[in-house]
Amino acid sequence: MTTPAEFAGMAGAAVVGSMGTATWEYARDRVLGLFRRHAPEETDTVLERLDGYQQTVGTAPEPVRSTLSQAAAQDVTQLLTVLAGRSDEAAEAVRGLPEELRDVPAGGIAQHRTTFRNIKAKGDAILGGRDVNINKGEK
Repeated sequence: MTTPAEFAGMAGAAVVGSMGTATWEYARDRVLGLFRRHAPEETDTVLERLDGYQQTVGTAPEPVRSTLSQAAAQDVTQLLTVLAGRSDEAAEAVRGLPEELRDVPAGGIAQHRTTFRNIKAKGDAILGGRDVNINKGEK
């Protein structure tokens, strides 16, 4: 079984590996979204670090780039490990991050699916967004 530190390590490597690619903006936004949801007080710090690493790694000469990438991946891994420890929901989001980044198309645009489970409501409900499908009962 994969430990939280191991899947945070995979996620950290995936995030840093996306720097300088079409996936980077998506990866950055996805990590920031996780922090906004599970550790909002850390979001500004994480943003500064990610942008700093991207700038440093992206402009470094090739012989040094690998070493800088490894250092950045270790730090991002540590950030994600702490985030994963906050709740089961945060841990699940961090666990799915490497696969999510791997599945981003070359253009850097990904499809998001929001799943709502066990929703109970009375009265009218208003739900907005693009391509929203609501079904009652079996599909």
